[in-house]
Amino acid sequence: MLFSLITTIYKGSSYLFEAKDFESLISLPINEVAILLSKIFMLLISNYLFTVPFLLIPGIVYFIRMDISSIYLVNLILMFLCVPLIPIIISSMIAFLLGNISSKLKHKSLILIIGSIILLAQYVLLVSKMDVLLKNIIENSNSVTDTIKKIYFMSYYFIEGLKKMIFY
Repeated sequence: MLFSLITTIYKGSSYLFEAKDFESLISLPINEVAILLSKIFMLLISNYLFTVPFLLIPGIVYFIRMDISSIYLVNLILMFLCVPLIPIIISSMIAFLLGNISSKLKHKSLILIIGSIILLAQYVLLVSKMDVLLKNIIENSNSVTDTIKKIYFMSYYFIEGLKKMIFY
């Protein structure tokens, strides 16, 4: 779910506001809101396709293997439908803000390249420190649930909802 947020932030601005078809679609007699909603809907569909292997398939296998009620499956599907909504809302707002800021800048390509290099350097740094991070997680295994709850609360409530058969 957190990976969905990060990838949606990255592809949201280019897909929603910087697509090459946007200018040609605006010139058609189609409402601008309908164009934007259709682009958000396509972003939502791509997020559903991205989250199926991580949420829905393991959840269905768990349902088949374990002796639990069918309420679990209904709860899983409802929660699966809601999970990508928050990352899309957050990424759309960030994309809108970045689009407004970059449209006012003179050298937006240079800023985009520098920003991409900074993000790539942070990723390389994270990967290089992964062994230390994993050791800390293993040593503090009692607080992993609390850490997940603080960092990305949606995943915590998703698991709790499935365990307790409730829909938050």
